[in-house]
Amino acid sequence: YLPHKLGIRIENEMIVQKEEKNFYGQFLSFEDITYVPYDRDAIDTQYLSDEEIDWINAYHKMIWEKIGPLLSGKEKSFLKKATGKITRA
Repeated sequence: YLPHKLGIRIENEMIVQKEEKNFYGQFLSFEDITYVPYDRDAIDTQYLSDEEIDWINAYHKMIWEKIGPLLSGKEKSFLKKATGKITRA
C-alpha cells in the first residue's frame, strides 16, 4: 500500500459452510467469527457507497446482538457506541 493512497484492507475471519446443492452446483454460505467493530473515526463515508454503509451497519448490528448481552457497565456502553449506525457526514 502507498501512504495516503488507495485506502486499507480489512480482514475478517469467516467460516465457509456448504449449503444447498442443486442443478447449478454446490452453494456456500459465510459466517462471521470476528466480532470487532470498525473504528468509526477511521471511516470516511464520502468514499463509501450506500451498500457499503449498509454492510457496515449490518455488521455492527450483528456484533451488538451477539456480544452486547455478554457485557455490562462501561464495556457494554463502549460497545453500544462503537456499533451505532454510521451515516453520511
